[in-house]
Amino acid sequence: MSRGLYAYRHRKKYYIKYRHDRSYPSALGTELVNQIPADAEGFKEWLERKRAFFDEEEERLRDINLRSDAAKYYGKCSTTGYFQVPSEFPPKTTVWYEWTYTMDLDDKAFIVDMEISFPLDDIPRDEYGCHWMRCFDHDTYGDRCLLMTTPRDCVVIPSRPTPQPGTQGLVMYGQIESNLTLLPESEWLSQPLSLPQEFALDASVALVKLHYFWFYVSQTFETSSVDFLLLAFGLLSTTAEGLICTASKKYKFDSAIANNGHVDFSFCQWVEEKSKCPRNTSMWWLRGVLVHLTSHLDVEDNRKASVGSVVSTIQELELDFCVALLFSINHVIVVKVADGVVYASEVIELLAALPSLDWKQRLIAGLTPLVHAFRLPQFTDIASLESDSNDRPFPTDALLQILEYADNETYDQFSKLSKTWRGICKRHLRVGRYTVIGRDNGAFMARTEHGPITRIKLFWTCERNLRYSDDNYEVFLVPQQITQPEVGSVGSDFVRMRVRPPRSLYSPSSSDIRLVITEEGTELEEKMTDRDWRDDLLPFHSPFCVPSSTLHHYG
Repeated sequence: MSRGLYAYRHRKKYYIKYRHDRSYPSALGTELVNQIPADAEGFKEWLERKRAFFDEEEERLRDINLRSDAAKYYGKCSTTGYFQVPSEFPPKTTVWYEWTYTMDLDDKAFIVDMEISFPLDDIPRDEYGCHWMRCFDHDTYGDRCLLMTTPRDCVVIPSRPTPQPGTQGLVMYGQIESNLTLLPESEWLSQPLSLPQEFALDASVALVKLHYFWFYVSQTFETSSVDFLLLAFGLLSTTAEGLICTASKKYKFDSAIANNGHVDFSFCQWVEEKSKCPRNTSMWWLRGVLVHLTSHLDVEDNRKASVGSVVSTIQELELDFCVALLFSINHVIVVKVADGVVYASEVIELLAALPSLDWKQRLIAGLTPLVHAFRLPQFTDIASLESDSNDRPFPTDALLQILEYADNETYDQFSKLSKTWRGICKRHLRVGRYTVIGRDNGAFMARTEHGPITRIKLFWTCERNLRYSDDNYEVFLVPQQITQPEVGSVGSDFVRMRVRPPRSLYSPSSSDIRLVITEEGTELEEKMTDRDWRDDLLPFHSPFCVPSSTLHHYG
């Protein structure tokens, strides 16, 4: 038995009905879709007919006495004929109602579970009318969402209404527009990525994949909300070279988590602003980069206002040089002020590029400017630095062997000893018990203590998806170095990688991100590859679509 709710939305009210069984997509969902004409003329007539019907329903319901509790809360059993009195409250999926469907006559959308939206006049179909249901499944964490490989033009991405652009920002943009210089892509594409940057990029892509549902609905959040901050700074932080730290030993399920008093359980604490200045919930500093959290950068006036706001802030702080990111999760714009000249990039797609058949390549293209902006200052242009007079050639292999015996904290200290050590640590990376020395397509080349060079693969997942037999490492964000204390920055303690609130208070670590490191050719690598492949490719599986005749039509 699969119970569900289905509704029509008209003039902002939901007219909801209840289905006792067979509410899954291949039954109730298919019946509802098959009612909607696929041709333009037929759809137009159907839409007009439905709207006229619900106008009459609104008149009919006005004449019904709805003062009794039975009529108010149990409309399906009363004279209203509906599951509940029509209102602005949409149908919701609960443990009692596994599926909900909404035919939104106002915004012309077909919505599954109030999250997954298709154009009402262009629902993806095939000869059975079932293609739309193959466009969604679950993300790695288990939330139902669109498949990342769904063609972009098949869906409607949920978003809150476009806010009014800030007047001050628009005024400033008007003052600088004539002298504004385009920031070319070569700004972030001219330099090859280091191994730590490759690692950060790998983690960022995995973060979106793990919690795609959460990112998919991110544009419905206010930019000052906790949920938006968690997602925004979670994604920004993972792109920052050197901020992600893995435990040096594998996690044991039967042992307590050793935090040594330095680990915060809430990512919110990491994004607190450390500043004596009045708090501005939209302007933050991350590794010396000014981050402006905004929205709707693809709307021209909002883009102009956001650029103007950032330039105003930079001028108020009297900064001769500054790099800023206008970040909405969906899009990013890079702004640079140098020697009195203001540069701004085109609007770059991030989550706005998803879903897509080539989602990974498009997401990497959008994340690359962030990886470049947040690179470690002490590792910049090492090759161009003059050698110390005391520097002497030293075999790289010998230095790497020393690093193999170092724990993570000591490894970090080595990176600050000298230009030689900085160069070695820039070109290599510590992940778990491995020292990564290179990249070969989808694998990393790594060394271990007393071990030969081996190929390893990284699989990012959540604790709730782990099995007790999986080897995994805890993942943290390290404390930030305060680069502009007079302005303020964020982060003072290690925090767990967690951007998705846990589903239950009884499993607070269920959304903690873990890293499974496998050596190529092992049984664990085969198992994780198979799991990763299934997460990427398997759509909602419906072996057949058999329309049911039990649907009670109305209108």
